[in-house]
Amino acid sequence: MLRSARAIWRRLTRREQRAVAAAAGVVFLAASYLLIWQPMRAATARTNDELPRLQQQVLRARFHVAALSARALRAANAAPATAPSLAELRALAARAQIAPAAMQGDASEAGRMRIRLDAVGGDALISLLDIAQRERGWRVAEAHIARLDGPGRVRAEIVLTAAPQ
Repeated sequence: MLRSARAIWRRLTRREQRAVAAAAGVVFLAASYLLIWQPMRAATARTNDELPRLQQQVLRARFHVAALSARALRAANAAPATAPSLAELRALAARAQIAPAAMQGDASEAGRMRIRLDAVGGDALISLLDIAQRERGWRVAEAHIARLDGPGRVRAEIVLTAAPQ
């Protein structure tokens, strides 16, 4: 095939060879533009469009890292968590919009408290557990939660324990 291409080239006049070379140059430039330059410009435009969003994600990640570091530092400097008591739990339950009568509890072992909550709102239960963990350092060791017929109502049996230091 290479020999036949050379033979065809030799048969062309000087003017035809220049025209074929010019046409080949134009084809090469068009192919370079379409296969290299256009995709590169499109990728650059996409990157420029994505850059602000990615910078926002980095800022949010840095904010969360700083918040977690501050929280860990506060936890490290906080006084050790005391064992949960029913009186303290009822006070926290009142802040979480749970009626004190809905909660029964008993100390099951050293440093552990088993509580039962009947017909409480699921969001109020989550709020109670969040307050207990953040402010008292109590953690959930066991939890059995059942959905009730009322909307958003649950029955829960939970064992709270003082967080290990």
